Amino acid sequence: MTIISMKLLITRPLERIEPLKSSLEGMGHEVVSVPLFRVIPVPFEPFDMKDYDGVIVTSTFALPFVPEGANLIYLADRPKTIGQGRYIYLRGEHVTQEIDCDSRVVYTSQATDFLQILDIDGVLLFSGRTAQIFEDLWEGSMNIEVFCLSPKIAEHLLCDYKRIHVSEAANLEGMLDLFLKLP
Repeated sequence: MTIISMKLLITRPLERIEPLKSSLEGMGHEVVSVPLFRVIPVPFEPFDMKDYDGVIVTSTFALPFVPEGANLIYLADRPKTIGQGRYIYLRGEHVTQEIDCDSRVVYTSQATDFLQILDIDGVLLFSGRTAQIFEDLWEGSMNIEVFCLSPKIAEHLLCDYKRIHVSEAANLEGMLDLFLKLP
């Protein structure tokens, strides 16, 4: 089996891509990391944890706003049952899923103007927001392969790319499995 080496764009800050970067490089790929947006904390109405049974977050960007000792429920891209109780959802301004409970917007994101990198073979997308920003900013060839962390992220893609790969598991191992299955 011949593995084709690719130049891959990872749309996350460098400090958030290990060990993914090392694993992909170990497979023979060249990795370029360029964040598509920067996260900006926003003022939000304070809340008292005594009023809630837990805190829900759907993004690691919300984790710094979770009060110490709070019952944390982390819902990545896949819905999970949260059970009975009163919860508060700490979220960004742009979300892919609404949750029926109290919420606070604790951060927003601002697109970066970066895409001068025109020579890539593929891009890894980790959220619907990054998929939207990538398509808004990308001026290179559509003859690239797109690797999505989940089906929800792939739904945001409107352009006609060479191939779209969707992880079976919305985690690091799922993304790496996509590369192991390449022809």
